[in-house]
Amino acid sequence: MFSSLELPSREMSYRSKHVILTSFQKQGSFDTYISEARSIRESTFLKPLGESEECEEDSDAFLLKRAGFENIVTQLESGQAAPYDFDSKTAALPRAHAAAIRKRMDSFRTTMKTRHGPDLKTVFKSQGAPSTGSPPPAPPPSENAHPLFHNNSSVNFRASPAPPSYAQTMAEVSTRSMTPTLARESEEEDIKLHFGGPPQSTTSLNSWDQLPNFTISQDALGITHISDLTRQSDLDKIRVLALLELTVTLDDHNIPLRTLRATKAKAASSENVVFGVPLSMLLANDRKRDPQATIPLVFIEMLSFLEDNGLLEEGILRIPGSLLRINSIIQEIESTFNTGLFSFEGKKCVDVSSCLKQFLRDLPVPLLTKEYLLTFASLVEIDELKEQVRTLNLLILLLPSLHQRALKRLLEFCEAITKHSDQNKMDLMNIAMVIAPNLFFSLPSMHGFDDVAMAANTTHIVRLLIKYHDLLWTVPGEMLKQVRYLYDLELKRLNHKAVMKAIKEMQHKSVPTGRRRGHESAHHIIRVQAPLFTRVSMAVNISEFTTAGEIVQKLVKCSHINRVVLKKRYSNSSIDSLSSSQSSSEDNSGSMSPEEDVKQFLFEVGGNIGERCLHDDTDVQLLCSTNPNATWFIKPKDEPLDLV
Repeated sequence: MFSSLELPSREMSYRSKHVILTSFQKQGSFDTYISEARSIRESTFLKPLGESEECEEDSDAFLLKRAGFENIVTQLESGQAAPYDFDSKTAALPRAHAAAIRKRMDSFRTTMKTRHGPDLKTVFKSQGAPSTGSPPPAPPPSENAHPLFHNNSSVNFRASPAPPSYAQTMAEVSTRSMTPTLARESEEEDIKLHFGGPPQSTTSLNSWDQLPNFTISQDALGITHISDLTRQSDLDKIRVLALLELTVTLDDHNIPLRTLRATKAKAASSENVVFGVPLSMLLANDRKRDPQATIPLVFIEMLSFLEDNGLLEEGILRIPGSLLRINSIIQEIESTFNTGLFSFEGKKCVDVSSCLKQFLRDLPVPLLTKEYLLTFASLVEIDELKEQVRTLNLLILLLPSLHQRALKRLLEFCEAITKHSDQNKMDLMNIAMVIAPNLFFSLPSMHGFDDVAMAANTTHIVRLLIKYHDLLWTVPGEMLKQVRYLYDLELKRLNHKAVMKAIKEMQHKSVPTGRRRGHESAHHIIRVQAPLFTRVSMAVNISEFTTAGEIVQKLVKCSHINRVVLKKRYSNSSIDSLSSSQSSSEDNSGSMSPEEDVKQFLFEVGGNIGERCLHDDTDVQLLCSTNPNATWFIKPKDEPLDLV
């Protein structure tokens, strides 16, 4: 299958693909990829590389469903009339996003018209055609709607109403025409990451193994990582905006959005099944043992073992283990791991690394997901390297949260290997060639990726993932601004004057009137809640230079973590997991020094955001003017708000 290093016979359509492929061959190390592919094929317990029962999903339907139009798509697919005013429904989106939706809707209508024949010609009337009689009612919500249509937030914080979901916002926009007061306040069209420096073309790279360093442009409101957003309503909006921006970007580069149809994973026959089980099912089983688990434990333990024992081992990940020993380890994992009796102690690193790669290949839902696997591989068709990275960021934002966390952990491990490349002989290029066929294992060869081209393309994408993983898990500032705009749009429509007045009174009720009057011209006062501290609430006077980190430090200096509260909120096992130094620092009041506890963060909650963890350098005064109705909390990053 990978026996020839000749260029594929078909002509390369894009310059970047040609550069990547040529550079890939010049390295003379293509044998690493060939060896890994051969090792995969020779694994008797695996299906052959490229075998897939999946087929491509209609890209128009895929986009429209995830953009909130699933009910209309379903009606059109079944041959029913689905009149709808798309202009008003997309009015709250950036112009390019609205145009992308209209383009896909027109294309999908045409496809359905061809499929169902002339009997449905009335379904596809021009939107500008005059209507007779009263307008038809809006279609009822689908019971099988995309999760975007459900507001799963169950947290009630007293100082601010729960922010609306994306679907609620867009549904309300669709019932009326946009008025001038609700028109877009920002004309910013590019909501991808912004980097400093000039564009970097793939053709200007001096060495295949050298990738330039990129720096995200600073944001006074603070850099936001994916893990800083914990409300599902925020993540839903981010995914819709990322998908629309991805579609616009692909259109700009004449790259089709191609997706594999996802199949529903079958339930495991036994709780002891580990390999070949979706990450979500593994995590559900693991949380029976460890409620705080965020990534499947078997995956974490394999990576931790290799980090502790194999970073200096020559050929780590590249050299395959013994097939007999690998099978033995897998059988042992399947039978004993969920009982807590299994340990990787004493196992050979080459065998554990082979188990890790098989674990990735066996996932019914790939780490990069079937929906976006083809799109990941197609990014090499974008000429500019910086634009490849910016588009890769959009794809990362689209992944399920569990897949984001697991992929991030894998890439951190790969980066750790590169830091010891002098000893282990595994540089970025070698690691990417080993990981690529395992991450893209579900990519069917029938989709136009010939052998050498697929090797070069997927290896390049994995190199970018490893090199820039710190940047790729960042939410672009302009995208977060658009999320705030959608929240504000709904709050304006609801016109909660009474609620806004109550919020303002609640935020200021405990601040003495004279003190507030004396500082209101030059300063702003916010009330910060800290339920895990002995001082549960504190008024903070902020100025132009106040940062989130400074506010946390002010609380730390005048208060302590309340041990009694912790005992009420956590199980004994969670308390025992704290360091022993914390126990020794308890004073007579039942509290302990926060310096010895986990790091505390300032959070903005409500208003025009769901819940966001603030980085220490965030300009709080500017953020207060951006989100004046927010509530402020200080708590650990992983502490759910419903516990505080």
